[in-house]
Amino acid sequence: MIYSIHRHAFSPGRPYRYHVTDQTGNALYVIERSDPGFSFSEQSICILDTHGAAVATIEQPRDERWLVSKTYWINFPDSAAAPRFGIEQTHTLADQVLHRSPHFRLIGVAPEYVARGSAHGAHFYEIFDAAEQPQGEIVPQWQGAAYTVESESPVLAQLPLLLSTLAVVIDLHHDDD
Repeated sequence: MIYSIHRHAFSPGRPYRYHVTDQTGNALYVIERSDPGFSFSEQSICILDTHGAAVATIEQPRDERWLVSKTYWINFPDSAAAPRFGIEQTHTLADQVLHRSPHFRLIGVAPEYVARGSAHGAHFYEIFDAAEQPQGEIVPQWQGAAYTVESESPVLAQLPLLLSTLAVVIDLHHDDD
């Protein structure tokens, strides 16, 4: 399974909308900021279906530079029936000193998955399961889509919204640096 993330921005550090498509080019979601004039940390982010109906929102943590971890919760309109998913960003002081990318753990998925910035630069982020086996990757593209998200994991293949949100949170984190 491959998803493409198309980024729309006013300038390199000001994305305001992302279009998510599957490998055949069919639109899946639109992820957009509520007000593109403010920074990422000061506003809500909506996930819309292809008809413009709200599917979910991303609840952002407080923007505290000293926090070691932050959790981005994905809230669904009918939250009583929907599963609780989140993305926990961990960036220790050692990571910052060594200029390593933060880790992103997927919450609400079994088995547990963690996305880590590639140490070798071949991939932007690699997704690993609890056994440290590679299960997918997020790769920047030079033409067309900004990123592709690829995974052969049957569990992750059923969660395109979570994987798309992961790619957007990683992209917005890199823009805020």
